Amino acid sequence: MRQFTFAGLKLVLGVAMIMPAIAMAGDWFNYVGDSGDSMNWRSNGQVLTMDSAQGAGITVTRTRPEPLWGLQKGDVIEAVNEQPVKHVGELLERLKASAPAMVALTLRRGTDRQTIRVAAADYARLVPPEPPSPPVPPAPPELPHAH
Repeated sequence: MRQFTFAGLKLVLGVAMIMPAIAMAGDWFNYVGDSGDSMNWRSNGQVLTMDSAQGAGITVTRTRPEPLWGLQKGDVIEAVNEQPVKHVGELLERLKASAPAMVALTLRRGTDRQTIRVAAADYARLVPPEPPSPPVPPAPPELPHAH
């Protein structure tokens, strides 16, 4: 385990590596891990994982409970509000753009194609909120006038 000292404070890298595992053990938090081609989401006992690395759509790889918002393991999400999506990153962007309206997800379940509706209150937890705007800087001080 490496330790660094900076102005009397020690940063222990081993703790930084262990913290995500500790955080994931509980169900009291929102956790979203998104790589653009995969996503792992957990919140209050609910779990949704998706993967799009194969390029054949966005495959739901795990839900808890099953089904979650109408999604089941093995579903392949093909469109959001009739707009095609192929990657998890695209799906999240479409969801963000759709807020606060309900969305229609077109999916393939086995050989069947169907549409499910997901409420904004549900999918909003998957999409991180926009960061707050930075504060307005103060006005520059007035310069004295020369006489």
